[in-house]
Amino acid sequence: MHPRLLGDILNNIGWAILITGQSIVLYSRLGLLLQSKKTLRNLLIFILVNGFVLYTTTTILHYGTYHPSASIAGRFLDGIHIMEKIQMTLFCIQEFYISALYIREVQRLSRVLERGGRGRRTMWELGVINVVIVVLDIALLALEYLGFSILEQVFKGVAYSYKLKMEFAILGKLVDVSGVGEGRHLDDPSNSLGHDSTKVGSGHNSLPGKRFSCAKSEVEHVAVV
Repeated sequence: MHPRLLGDILNNIGWAILITGQSIVLYSRLGLLLQSKKTLRNLLIFILVNGFVLYTTTTILHYGTYHPSASIAGRFLDGIHIMEKIQMTLFCIQEFYISALYIREVQRLSRVLERGGRGRRTMWELGVINVVIVVLDIALLALEYLGFSILEQVFKGVAYSYKLKMEFAILGKLVDVSGVGEGRHLDDPSNSLGHDSTKVGSGHNSLPGKRFSCAKSEVEHVAVV
């Protein structure tokens, strides 16, 4: 086996795990905010089909560059340069869409959570992280189209490892505040996010029942997309 071929095989496997794995991580926690089963199902199909088509095509093109005929190998190499741009573009669109769903749900749910409460703070942290993810993806896309291949490869590893670290940290906190371990959802008023939005109405002159009812109905409305 050609030494470079083994390197390409390992590189393709690692790339597939890194990109699709990150999208699956984000998808797995999106259900805590979004209850639309249709949207979640379509997103999962998009991630899997996108990964299968792009990885298969790129892998075939990579292995084609090892053809004994230099002219044929050169054609495969030209195809790789084109396919890498298409692949990076589609993967960025995939992550833009996931981040957009998170940001939208964060914005809506924050309206019914107590200002300064744990749940509201977690929501905004999640929103900021997704904005950072979009910025990093745009930077990677720019490097790809500008042709800075070496810089892109270095920055890609740093960017994706940093994004995964941020995502695991905030998504783990999201699981904690949502009470998922006890079988609850963010729109369940008995979870910790729901408590944040109802504690304010516990004074003698307040109307806790009315505030609780309004918050509950608003969250239910937000969750149905």
